[in-house]
Amino acid sequence: MKILVAVDLHDTSDAILNHAGMLAKALNARLILLHVTDIRPELTGYDIVSDESFGNFPDPQLIRDSIADRFREEHLKIQTLSEPLREQGIDCTAQLMHGMANHAQCILDQAAKHEASMIVIGTHRKGVVARLLLGSTSAGVLQQATMPVVLVPVIESTAAA
Repeated sequence: MKILVAVDLHDTSDAILNHAGMLAKALNARLILLHVTDIRPELTGYDIVSDESFGNFPDPQLIRDSIADRFREEHLKIQTLSEPLREQGIDCTAQLMHGMANHAQCILDQAAKHEASMIVIGTHRKGVVARLLLGSTSAGVLQQATMPVVLVPVIESTAAA
């Protein structure tokens, strides 16, 4: 059995990983940790689709280097998150995927690709405006999933904000 565990690399990942670890032990399952990252052209000033817009950045190489640095940091973080699970004897792999803006679809695609039997994902307590403007990755996964989805309620600490 395989369980795909979607994490966002914030302090809240610990709660999600604790639940996923308990499930993996109880079900003798393999965990696939997944972090979906994206490049948002409107935030970076770099349009990855047309390769034309550089905003206020005179050198596109600076943008590419910055994005590459962020990807390296995120890759290291997700690998680090998988280590304690492996130390507990849980078969665990970590994966960083580029999902553009639709993280929910990327999570579902990866769950299908890995033939996962279940998805574990955290739910954040966003306000009404944030949900309307940004949507919810966990809601998108839950609405479209064809397999069981375990939602782990997570509370972000005010110190992390």
